[in-house]
Amino acid sequence: MLPAPHSTRSAGLMHSTVVSCLELARVHKPAGFFFVLIPPLLGLTMAAFSTKLAIPAYTTLLLKTTLSAFIIRSSACTINDIIDRKFDASVERTKNRPLVSGRITVLGASVFLLIQYIVALCLFRTFNKAAFYSNVIQMLPLSGAYPLMKRITYWPQAWLGLAINFGFVTSWLAVHDTLLFRPDTLLLMMAALWCWTMIYDTVYACLDKKDDVKIGIKSTAIFLGQSVLPVIGSLAASFVFLLFASGMSNYQGMPFYIVCVGGAVLFFCAKLRRLNVDSFSSCWDFFVQNAYCLGPLVYTGLLIDYLLVVA
Repeated sequence: MLPAPHSTRSAGLMHSTVVSCLELARVHKPAGFFFVLIPPLLGLTMAAFSTKLAIPAYTTLLLKTTLSAFIIRSSACTINDIIDRKFDASVERTKNRPLVSGRITVLGASVFLLIQYIVALCLFRTFNKAAFYSNVIQMLPLSGAYPLMKRITYWPQAWLGLAINFGFVTSWLAVHDTLLFRPDTLLLMMAALWCWTMIYDTVYACLDKKDDVKIGIKSTAIFLGQSVLPVIGSLAASFVFLLFASGMSNYQGMPFYIVCVGGAVLFFCAKLRRLNVDSFSSCWDFFVQNAYCLGPLVYTGLLIDYLLVVA
């Protein structure tokens, strides 16, 4: 049998590398992207509502926000896989990731990460100065440190609640250029989003609980044990209350309370009643429904409210 031509082997290697990089960026798993995207969309839309931002300006910021969320999420996934590669080999759900399976080297993944950082910085420079620095803070110290938290505390989800939702602050700054405009709204929504992250990521951690105990990875799912459901229920109630309070502080209209607050109540009443934290399929369904249903629902309510104001 004749050996494959050099060009064919090179093309195959290039294809394999590209596919591995896309897997590192989790392009094939968009739920995580939604969790990174929703907070800045909420921040942008609440800020736009409060200032009656013109629709063309809103649309421009919407596009830049979406691209920023994508690159922040993809770089966070890449650095997570680099740091966690030895642990991932011992976890059933992650043992076939590119670095663990050898489809890409640590050097290759690091180069890919550096490229993402360079692209991100170029994109961030299109924002105002305050939003630029806020984007950088979210991408580097906050998201970059998250994998290490799983080694030192049973509350890595608490750190993630700050890291993944910091885009709300960025969007707020992109519109207002200051943290001093309605700081109560900013703090209330960040607290609400923190509760939301604690909910869905604690359930997500239940997927790997048995493997995590064996290899020494910490999570709220392990720490809470049999108390996961009661705590999640309390966090859901807190999320709804804080969401309502943030709407009051930002003088939101009726669509916000009907769609966002009312929708959140109905969502949690329906989903928590059926959640089984010992079932992989139940936990996964709850996790993705938060990404594909609750997050977009809250954004939709805010968007309707904003469009009615500027129409």
